[in-house]
Amino acid sequence: VASGSEDQTILVWNLEEKKQEFTLKGHHMAVTTIDIASSNREIASGSQDCSVKIWNVDKRALEFTLEGHTHAVTAVAFLKNDQQVASSSWDTTIKLWSLQSRSVIHTLSGHSHLVTALEITTDYKFLFSGAQNGQIKMWDIERRCEVACFKGHSKAVEALTLSSDGRRLF
Repeated sequence: VASGSEDQTILVWNLEEKKQEFTLKGHHMAVTTIDIASSNREIASGSQDCSVKIWNVDKRALEFTLEGHTHAVTAVAFLKNDQQVASSSWDTTIKLWSLQSRSVIHTLSGHSHLVTALEITTDYKFLFSGAQNGQIKMWDIERRCEVACFKGHSKAVEALTLSSDGRRLF
């Protein structure tokens, strides 16, 4: 388990021993989001400092920083094969990053309000994003385009999750 905090740190916890294993430091403002790669060897973190950081779990160290958002990062998610990361931000965008080139592959634009949440389908084909205005957008990751917009909430979407069969978004 890993946790991010307003104290600008990420703590990694050993569940068997029920104690903190190590601390990762590098963000300059609150850590707002974290995701662990499917390999369990990397952690992606986002912060109010507008950055996404990639951490090496085995080395317990920062690998590199991805910069490009102009406002706080609200969500991060590893994509297929842990070679890409998606990040959302209060700057109304979602960025798709290549971890190999350490650069933005594409910026998904279409929200008119702060993007507050992300969810990826288990087959890594689609990404869902929630926004402050209550809208949820569905994006085709490969084609890098919006494929649907769901309207229903009267206030900000704060969290998204998919059912285990991928047929329902909560």
